[in-house]
Amino acid sequence: MSEKKEKILPGVAFFTKAADILILNFLCMICCIPIITIADSLASLYYVMLKIERGTEDGVVKPFFRFFGKNFLKSLPYTFLMIVLFIIVMSCYIEFGYQDSTILIGLLLAVVIILFAWWGWVIPLFAQFDNTFVAMLTNGFKLAISNPKETLIILGMNMYMFFLFLISPEIFSYVLYVWTFVGLAISARVICRQIVPIFDELMEPAPEGIENEQ
Repeated sequence: MSEKKEKILPGVAFFTKAADILILNFLCMICCIPIITIADSLASLYYVMLKIERGTEDGVVKPFFRFFGKNFLKSLPYTFLMIVLFIIVMSCYIEFGYQDSTILIGLLLAVVIILFAWWGWVIPLFAQFDNTFVAMLTNGFKLAISNPKETLIILGMNMYMFFLFLISPEIFSYVLYVWTFVGLAISARVICRQIVPIFDELMEPAPEGIENEQ
């Protein structure tokens, strides 16, 4: 009996993790629909994924909504800033697109990459630490610069769909179906695997400007 259990347990663990990813992806996608909850939804996803990566999770649904409800008001400045930056970038793209300037489009793409690198750290920071809005933005920028390898991985996981769309819209349309079910959660899991050691170093002892977990 013990030998059978050893063979079954890895499979059970795999399907449990797969189910967690599907559930978390679904919750995050649904909770992003009101738009003003985008930052809160993404941070809730990272909050649970960070726990999963450390092996301290107590389920996925309850922790997700616990964080979501507790931090809704705190998340609003992040959401509003994300919306403002999105509007600015899209306005510039429309303007530069009419001018058909490769240089301007290249500069805009560089700005987009910088923003993704920055926010790729800010949202997990918001999920892990209790700090002011300005401090989160500042620390996100510092971490993006001081951890280039992790920042590149964060960029890759957050922007691969964008680049796939630019390279091959046809393939993108097929991949989009899979991404809708698991894309956000898988990206968050890969990113959390990279940033957990860094966050653990920041937590004990906590450096100036960064406080403990929420």
